Amino acid sequence: MTLGLNSGQNLILFQAMKIGGSPPFEVEQPIFLLNNQWKLSLELCHFCSEFNPSWSPQILQSQLHKLYKNLAKRVEGLGQEQDRLDTLIDYFFRQMGFNALDSSQLSLERCFLPYVLSCRQGPPELLMLLFTTLAEKIDLRVQVMACRKHFLLKVYIHERPQIVDVLNQGRCLQPYQIVDLINEGLDFASQELTTHCIVISYLNQLKARAKKEQHLQLLSLIHSYLMKYQPFNLRHISERALVAYQSGDYKKAAEDIRSYFVYKSPEVTNYHLRKIYKLARRQIKDL
Repeated sequence: MTLGLNSGQNLILFQAMKIGGSPPFEVEQPIFLLNNQWKLSLELCHFCSEFNPSWSPQILQSQLHKLYKNLAKRVEGLGQEQDRLDTLIDYFFRQMGFNALDSSQLSLERCFLPYVLSCRQGPPELLMLLFTTLAEKIDLRVQVMACRKHFLLKVYIHERPQIVDVLNQGRCLQPYQIVDLINEGLDFASQELTTHCIVISYLNQLKARAKKEQHLQLLSLIHSYLMKYQPFNLRHISERALVAYQSGDYKKAAEDIRSYFVYKSPEVTNYHLRKIYKLARRQIKDL
């Protein structure tokens, strides 16, 4: 599993956007970046319905809300953060049976929210997002961390962090295990992730599978969503242009390539993309 930011450059650019920079093309503010993580259900549900209209976003949101309502009944009256965390872990993993699948077990259909909600298993990123969203809904303060191409969750109990391995059935790490991770170089302060990094990781994993299966419609949709989260990463717009050209949408391919060359660095030539642009323009003229 690879994290969404494959270099520090994308993170720097993203921070530049937050302090006043402008993205190189028009983007919609991702719902994931809003304060309330529960709104991720809207983004995930609409992403699924855009790919497959038979996946009703209303039904998916209803299933997510049911998950929360059942959990809310179990934590009602539990004032202690530790009690709420223990109840969440028991509910999510033991009662509901959620389980992360590794890459060898995943197919394209198993990577979407409808499958995860119905079969209680799926990509690690989706399980992490679901777990953290439920944790927030029951007033737990959490922070996702990257660890050995893996995700850990820092949960604050009385302002003291407790490390939970969500992808290992919610196992809480013992002090000696945390010390081992620190000795191996894990910095619990600097390796924290925002929610959008997990989303990017999920979309990149999905993109790799869609590319392998030559699913051009899905690839185009994924690139559009990636551009919301990494608006300064021109790789997404160049790859979407190539997908559009392969799909026969020559006008869209030409538009994306024009945007790419307007905002690229002067030293970047990309002769292949220039060739695709000329071919796309020729196809448009012949229509």
